[in-house]
Parts: sequence; C-alpha cells; structure tokens
Amino acid sequence: MSLENIHKHSDFQNICDSMPDIIGLVGTDEKVAYVNKAWYEFSRLEIHNHNFIVKIKNLLHPGCEDPFSKGFYHAYENKCSITLNAKLKKSDGVFHWHRCCFAPIIDQTDNIPFWIFHFSNIDLELSEREALLELNQGYQNLLGVAAHEIRSPLTTALLALELAGSEKDGKRAQIKRLEIAKKSMTEIATLIEEMVDSTKAEHDQFEVVIKECNLSEVITKVLEDEKIILNKRQISLVQNIEQNIIGLWDEFRMSQILRNLVSNAVKYGENRPIEVTLKKEEDANIAHLIVKDRGIGIGKEAQTEIFNKFIRKTINNCHKSLGLGLYITKCLVEGQRGKIWVESTPGKGSSFHCRFPLDIKREKDD
Repeated sequence: MSLENIHKHSDFQNICDSMPDIIGLVGTDEKVAYVNKAWYEFSRLEIHNHNFIVKIKNLLHPGCEDPFSKGFYHAYENKCSITLNAKLKKSDGVFHWHRCCFAPIIDQTDNIPFWIFHFSNIDLELSEREALLELNQGYQNLLGVAAHEIRSPLTTALLALELAGSEKDGKRAQIKRLEIAKKSMTEIATLIEEMVDSTKAEHDQFEVVIKECNLSEVITKVLEDEKIILNKRQISLVQNIEQNIIGLWDEFRMSQILRNLVSNAVKYGENRPIEVTLKKEEDANIAHLIVKDRGIGIGKEAQTEIFNKFIRKTINNCHKSLGLGLYITKCLVEGQRGKIWVESTPGKGSSFHCRFPLDIKREKDD
C-alpha cells in the first residue's frame, strides 16, 4: 500500500472509522483527502476535497481561529508536527474542547504526500484538571490560613513552657505559665480538628449512623458537659428543652452540631447568657433547635456568607479560628437532611436555627 493512495485503502479507512476521535488527511494542496466517520457524526459538514482551514473555520470558536490557523501553517511550512487545544462546535451548536494534532506523513523518498490530523475531545480531561486545581487551591488556602493561625498559639505555648522551666520563678508562676501553655495547645488542637472536619465535609466523608434517638436527651446531655466550660467563663445558660422529641438521626452528629453552635456562641457572645431551645413543630413534624447569644451580632450582608469556608467574625483578634466552624456545622446539618440559618441584629446577638425532619430516611446506597 503506497502512501500516495493510503486514503483510498479499505483497511486504513476501516481502522480510522472504528475510532471515536476525528482523523483525516490533508494533501499538499491543503485540501482534505480523507476524513473518518467521527468527523461527520460530530459536524454534519462535508469537508472532502475542500480547503482544510477554510472549512474548519466553520466549527472553530472565534477565540481559537487565529492560533489554530497560525499553528497549522507553521507546521505545514516547516514540515513539523504540532499539537494545540481548540474549541470546535458540534452540529448541535455546543462547543467542545479538542486536542488537535497535526503531523506529516513522510514517504521513502522523504516527500510528504499527506498531513494527518487527529482531534480528540478533552472536555472531561479539562474539567477534571480544573476540579483538581480548585481542590489544590482550596488545600493551599486552608494550609496558609492554618499556618498563620497556629503560629501565634504555638509561639505562646513554647514561650510559656520555656519560662515555666526557669528556676528563678516560684511554683505559682510556673503553674500559671503551664496553664497558658495548655490553653494555647488546646487552641492548636481545635484548629487541627477544624482542618480534618473541613476535609471530611468537602468530600462528604462524615460517617453517619441513622437510628432512632431521643433528641431531647441528646441535647440535655451535651448541655450538661458544656456547662462546665460555661461556668468557668461565668456565662449563664438558659435551657428550653421540650421533652421526648424522638426521631431518626445520628446521635453523635447531632451532638456535634450543638457543640459547634454553643462554641460559636461562646466566642462571639461577649460572656452574656446563651439560650438553647428545642421544640417540636407539630404541624410540620419537625424538630427545631435554636442557639441564641447576645453578642456582637452579624450584619445582614454577612448572614448570607457566614456558612461559607474561611468566613469568620473577630473581636479584637482574640478568637483563634480558621473560619470553618459554621461551614462544617452546615454540612453536618444537611447530612441529617436538615436546614440551618441565622437571624441576627448587629450589637444585639444572633440566633442560629436548625430544623430537622423527625422521620429522616436514607437511600439504601447512603
């Protein structure tokens, strides 16, 4: 089979037609000598014996016409191969990214009877690459923020431990410095926990075990534990817990949701009373959890962003946080098929509302 007649040979045509990618031959006169079935399935345009560049411009995205033409003629004139990406319009009018390759076919006498072109759809490849880049950027942002936030408590802890080892100070001063170091290390542990939970939330990897539980008892038990922390900070806790609210939830995740919301109220409640309410909405068969503080509050514009990643409120830069707490809480609430929102007035405090269906049901594959 001579190269001059390769495009007419049935074996060559059968091989090309069996491939999903567009494959064709361009002669020395720049006219298309052959193109496989994939071209017609994609474009519905007749291109055989037509000038390749003139015809291909009917499919090229306007932004790709110039680089495509320049690339083709560069390869054509310099007798070299070239690969570039371009958007081609399918017969339905939708543009798709393709990797376009051109290469000379050289015969035994070093002549080039044809140029072969190969167009492969790379939409999926580019979307996966974009997703990876976005994910990588997210991790870089997370690590950058974490490194910045961890540096301060770590420095404080190291300094406190160094001073605690000094023989010049008395035992009381050493104990105080050890307490400072402990507090700083606790802050670091919290930051690391936020990072881990954020990664789980990003990939929907929170383990969820749904079973019947008494939410009233779960909430009451969590609040008993939280009272220890609140009492140390001299923050009063008001409880309005309706009894025997029973439904299908993950007990551990429901506890985690309340702990996160109480922790948020402690951070931004300016040591004022925190109120936790649990009630059943009989008409909607819903459990409604409310955690209310009387702190700095949230502006109306910020209320729509407060559940996004890396969004946080600050008071004199004294709260160490990655801005992930409410983002993680939102993911946990949605994992229970619930809904979370905030009602707030700047200077008067915030109320975080969570509504959970009592008869939550999971798909079999969950």
